[in-house]
Amino acid sequence: LQFGAAAPKAGWAVVHADPVELSRARINCAERLTRSVEADPNDVARGLSLGTPPPRTGDWADRVRAACARRSMTSDETALTSNTLCSAVHVVLQEADTPVLVCDGGEFGQWAQANVSAPRRIINGVSGAIGGGLCYAMAARAADPTATVGFIHQIEADAWSWEAGNNPKKAEPGQKAKELAAEKAEKEAERKAAAEEAKAAAEAPAAEEAPAEEAPAEEAPAAEAAAEEEKSE
Repeated sequence: LQFGAAAPKAGWAVVHADPVELSRARINCAERLTRSVEADPNDVARGLSLGTPPPRTGDWADRVRAACARRSMTSDETALTSNTLCSAVHVVLQEADTPVLVCDGGEFGQWAQANVSAPRRIINGVSGAIGGGLCYAMAARAADPTATVGFIHQIEADAWSWEAGNNPKKAEPGQKAKELAAEKAEKEAERKAAAEEAKAAAEAPAAEEAPAEEAPAEEAPAAEAAAEEEKSE
C-alpha cells in the first residue's frame, strides 16, 4: 500500500495494545486517522468476525468459481510462455483423479497461482518465501501416494550460472582439513617405508657361517704305543 500513498484519501483505523504506538499513529497519519483503539488486535479481530456478515446472493460462490476458471484459459500460442506452460499443467491436473497443485514463490509462481487450479493447492502464502515448494510437493505425495502432484517452481538463471574466477578457492579444503590430510600422508609414508625395509630384510641372503675348527686328535700314551708295537712283531 506504499504506506498509504496508494490511497491518499483513505482513512486509517489503528488498533494496538500499546498507547505509545497509538501516539505514533496519530503523528504519522495526522488528520487521516479516523479511529484509534487501545486493545488487543487479536481480540478485536475475533469480535469483528462474530458480527453479522453482509448478505450474499445465492450464486455468489458460482460467480467466484467462474471468475477463477476464466483465469485458466487455453492458449493458441505455440511458443513456450508462462501462459502456455500453466495451461498445459492445468489440463493435466484437471484430468487427474486426485490432483494436488504446489506453487513455489517467484514471479512465475504468481502466474501458476493465477492460471492453474486444483481442489487441493499449496502455495508459499503471504510470507512470499521461495524455495520450499519441493519439500511441500514431496510431503503431499507422502501424505497421499495416489495423488498426481503438480509442482511449479521458478529457477533463476543467474543463481545457477558460474564463471571461472568467481571464487577460485571455493573447492579448496579448509586449514584443519589440510592439516589432517598432511598428517595422514606422513603416516602413510612412514608405513610404506617400514614395509619396504621389512621386505628388503626378508629377501637378503643369510650370512654364511664359518666352518668349525677340527679338534686335534689325542696322542696315545707311550706305553700303549709300545705294547701295540710288540704285538705287531
